[in-house]
Amino acid sequence: MGLGAHVNARWQAEMAELFEGDGAPDAGFRYLPEVFNLDDQLARAESSDQD
Repeated sequence: MGLGAHVNARWQAEMAELFEGDGAPDAGFRYLPEVFNLDDQLARAESSDQD
């Protein structure tokens, strides 16, 4: 088991009691739609500064 996998396994074990349901704590995440993208906002700001 590599270092990353070892760290992840420890995190999973420590955090399991804080999450509902069975399975790995990081397997049940609900993905949210992106509503704000800083890179897009900065690109728009830069292009408006050049006008």
